Amino acid sequence: MLQSMIAAKMRMFLLHGDGETDDATAQSIEAAIAAAIVRMRSLLSDLHPHLLELGLVTAIEQSVAEFNDNGDLVVALQNHLVGEPTPIVATTLYRIVREGLNNANKHAHGARVTVLLEGDQDLGYSARISDDGPGFTPRDDGRSPHGHLGLSSMHERAEALGGWVRVDSAESEGATIDVWLPQKPNVLEELPAA
Repeated sequence: MLQSMIAAKMRMFLLHGDGETDDATAQSIEAAIAAAIVRMRSLLSDLHPHLLELGLVTAIEQSVAEFNDNGDLVVALQNHLVGEPTPIVATTLYRIVREGLNNANKHAHGARVTVLLEGDQDLGYSARISDDGPGFTPRDDGRSPHGHLGLSSMHERAEALGGWVRVDSAESEGATIDVWLPQKPNVLEELPAA
């Protein structure tokens, strides 16, 4: 989003600098701003996924369908949840699963991915996102390598609720991300969205 807005600003500067209106430049600015608006709407939706109002499983089914429709991954969902987690647990688990699918999409094109949901109100709720992609060598603490944020954000979200994330991967052996969240976390009502 920031890159789109900077590019639009630079194009506007070029328009002002040469004294003549360039239709192609104006159209490219309009396209850049339109793309930024679409991205911002997507980010706002991610802050509060309205789909979660239909339940965690429905929201994750929708994400799985999106990734399958995209064609870069083959994603299967196995649901063994009993009951619906609290809204904060459901939102956090949804975001972590979504980030796991985003990571697989970026780094494991063509992989088969399985999302396994388990848990109940007594044991807490968990998800496992596993793929048969190229794998990687994770850092010892399981967090993101320098320049990346995905794994670190998963850890931060889970730990903020008193849960955990574990990453198991090796070169040429795929990747597995396990997350567990307690049913009743001792946290503030709202967590930061990022």
